[in-house]
Amino acid sequence: AKYGGMEYEIIGALGSLCGVGDMAAIAEGSQWVNNYVLDGISTGVSIAFAMECYENGILTKEDTDGIELT
Repeated sequence: AKYGGMEYEIIGALGSLCGVGDMAAIAEGSQWVNNYVLDGISTGVSIAFAMECYENGILTKEDTDGIELT
């Protein structure tokens, strides 16, 4: 497979927790995480937490240099 096998925890962390339903995008995110030797679960949970903070106004565009975390 192009991206190798994914663990179900990574699918959940980079997928459903982040609102991503596209398996190709999740697989690409998994590959990116692997390339940078990051923990996929921690990365996905951290991204999801940042998105939740953004949605609740705890983080703003000013905090993210204009990047919308939606």
